Amino acid sequence: MKLHCPHCNQLLEAADSMSGQAIKCPACSGDLRVPTVADSKPPSQSVQPEPSLRQALITKSRNPGQSDKPEHPPEPDPAVLQPTPAGRRAPGSVSSLVLGILSIPLALVIGGYVFLLIAFGSDDEVLVFHFGSLMLGILAIVQAAKAKRAIQSSAGRYDGHGMATAGMVCAIIGITTFLFFMFAILSEI
Repeated sequence: MKLHCPHCNQLLEAADSMSGQAIKCPACSGDLRVPTVADSKPPSQSVQPEPSLRQALITKSRNPGQSDKPEHPPEPDPAVLQPTPAGRRAPGSVSSLVLGILSIPLALVIGGYVFLLIAFGSDDEVLVFHFGSLMLGILAIVQAAKAKRAIQSSAGRYDGHGMATAGMVCAIIGITTFLFFMFAILSEI
């Protein structure tokens, strides 16, 4: 796709794969954002400087010993400089972290409590409460996988990869703790 630098009006060409990325203009080192493919205009409708500005650019570049930059750069094209929305968390990233964190203390507290009850001769029906931590851990892993798929397919619209990963790690720790207490409980029965 073709675009103009908003600082020096240099015509630039960018690959479609660079859509939405921030780059530096090779001519003036100004920062600009490559428009998304949906935002880009057809080449016949590309932004051209006003005729008076174009003449000033041509005249200025013909004077020896002076730079090619115009004295007053043209106004930036809002379509080029629109930032992508940042800070939007992928659906499931926060819930995976919360569920994963909750699965750890639930596995420790309920697992320890059930183990002590069974070890000291209480009923086996208490064992049902211990499976809550396993359910939370499984739900956290499902939510984390859902969030990671959404992040990969969003082309930069979503973030929250770290939260989803942390939720998955916490869920694995919670499930491992559940299994540890489950084996301890079964050895006492």
